[in-house]
Amino acid sequence: PTAPAAALLRTGDVLVELDGHAIANDGSFAIGGQERLSFAHLIHLKFAHQTIGLRVLRAGEELELEVPVRPLQRLIPPTAYDEPLPYFIYAGLVFVPF
Repeated sequence: PTAPAAALLRTGDVLVELDGHAIANDGSFAIGGQERLSFAHLIHLKFAHQTIGLRVLRAGEELELEVPVRPLQRLIPPTAYDEPLPYFIYAGLVFVPF
């Protein structure tokens, strides 16, 4: 829900093509003879604030969309080595200072 594509895509949309590469049912695309990679690889090739072209199938019609690429917002703050965490997890509960 934090990705820019969330504002453009709807439940039930089928990703058909990403940046000119046909996407298979398993979310992969062909490179070379029999090699396949996840479609996420195509997104990782882009720099922040560039756009990536999508072709989706929505309600029987193909739509062409341009989606901006940007880093995802982290739901949990990143941690660095040798620093205390800003939260504590115990028995499935997350404790944070407030």
